[in-house]
Amino acid sequence: MIENNIKAAFNEIHAEQSLKQETKQFIYDKIYKNDKAENRKLCKSSYNNKRIIKSVVAVACCVIVLLGASGYYTYNTPAAVISFDINPSIELEVNIFDKIINVISYNSEGQSIIDDINLKNKNYVVAINEILKNEKILSFLQSGNNVEILVAGKDENKSDKIRACLLSETNIADENIHCSNWDSMTIAHSEGVSCGKYHLYLQLQNENPSITIEDIKNLSMYEIKEMLQNTTINDSSENMNCDSNCGNQGHKHQHGHGGNTQH
Repeated sequence: MIENNIKAAFNEIHAEQSLKQETKQFIYDKIYKNDKAENRKLCKSSYNNKRIIKSVVAVACCVIVLLGASGYYTYNTPAAVISFDINPSIELEVNIFDKIINVISYNSEGQSIIDDINLKNKNYVVAINEILKNEKILSFLQSGNNVEILVAGKDENKSDKIRACLLSETNIADENIHCSNWDSMTIAHSEGVSCGKYHLYLQLQNENPSITIEDIKNLSMYEIKEMLQNTTINDSSENMNCDSNCGNQGHKHQHGHGGNTQH
């Protein structure tokens, strides 16, 4: 069969008959002659080639595995966290590719939103807009509650970029989207609250140092804002009263002093 194939192939070649015959004989000898030494050499060469190929394949497999593991780790490493709070309290972990890799709820309302929507592996802008369209979220918005967004990135540029995109691609007001740092986010998580709620808590504690994280943990963002507003109003009233009293005392003191002088 092989010999017939060789003959057929050479019949298609245009060359001198003697050259064709010599070439056919050479190939035939290499294939059919029992040249043991040559066969051993060819087998050894073939064995070496196989060893080389196996080594190359093994190295290639290792590289693929390493790249795959590295890619998996990179994809699933958070580069930023987006805290979404109304009363439902949700956090979205975002990777360097702007994809959602994890979703965390901090209350039952937040969990109900997560159960309604599949957010993983979506772009964070798409995810936020899907949350905003959820019927439960819409009911909170219609009741006068505002969405509070806090972005905590591993670097400031990442946080700023996400904030700018959310401002551009959602209907959330500028004053309701804030940036924080990774350390504050870590502390918030250790306290069992979202970084958005913790951010508001820090503002409240600045006005009233006696407030603890336990005091606000189960409150809605609206309720915490009310506390903050009332605390600020009370402080302002006290300052006004203090200024008024101080002014009156100074006025009385002047009269007294003047009376003594006149006397």
